[in-house]
Amino acid sequence: MTWRPTSLTFRLNLRPDERRVLALAAFALAFVTADVVTGGPLTHLDAAIRAAVQPRPPATPWWLALPEALGDLGVGAPVLAIAALICAQALWRLWPLAMSAGIFVTAEGAVLLIKTLVARPGPGEWTDRTGYPGYFPSGHSTTAAVVTGTVVFLAMAGWYAGRPPVPAARAGLVAGLAMGTLAAVGAVLGDFHWASDGIGGLALSTVVLVTGFAAARSYCKASAPLRSDRR
Repeated sequence: MTWRPTSLTFRLNLRPDERRVLALAAFALAFVTADVVTGGPLTHLDAAIRAAVQPRPPATPWWLALPEALGDLGVGAPVLAIAALICAQALWRLWPLAMSAGIFVTAEGAVLLIKTLVARPGPGEWTDRTGYPGYFPSGHSTTAAVVTGTVVFLAMAGWYAGRPPVPAARAGLVAGLAMGTLAAVGAVLGDFHWASDGIGGLALSTVVLVTGFAAARSYCKASAPLRSDRR
C-alpha cells in the first residue's frame, strides 16, 4: 500500500434532504423539550397513554428484547465498537472508528446534558428516584437508535469499499429510528419512561446520525483523490 498525504480538513456537505431532516428533527427536539419543561399538551398526552397501558404484566414481549438490549450501554457500546473495528480492519481506514466514537459520545453526552437540565421525574415508581439526572430524553431509545443506525451504515460502507453511498445514510437512519422506536415502546410498556421521552430521544438520534453520516461521507469524498492503494 502506498500512502500519499491526506488532508485532515474537509467541508461538511449536507444534501438538501439532509438539511430538511436536520431542521425538522431539531425543531421536534426543541418543541418536545419546551413542552416537557412547561407541562404542555404532550405531558397530558403522556399521562393518558400511561393510563391506557398500565398496569400490565411485567414480562417484556419477546419482540422488544433486542431493542431494549441495544438501548443498554453495556450492550450497545460493545456492539458498536465491534462493528467499527471490523469495518476499520476490512477497509484499512480509521474513519469508521472515529465516526462511531463521535456519534456515540455526542449522543450520550447530549442525553446526559438534557436530562440534567430538564430534570424530568419518571412515571410510576420512578417518580421519586434519587441520584438520577432525569428521564427526558430516553437514553435507551437514543442508544438503540444510534447503535443500530451506525452499524447499518458501516455495513453498507464496507460493502461499497469504504465509499458510503447515499442509500447507506438513509438506510442507517431508517433502521436506527425503527429500533429506537421499539426501544421507546418497550420503555413505555415497562413504565420506565413517558412517551415523549422516546420522541425526544428519536429526534436527538436523528440529528446526531444525519450529521455523523454526512461527516463520514464528506471525509471519504475529500480524501479519496489523495490516496493511492495497492493491495
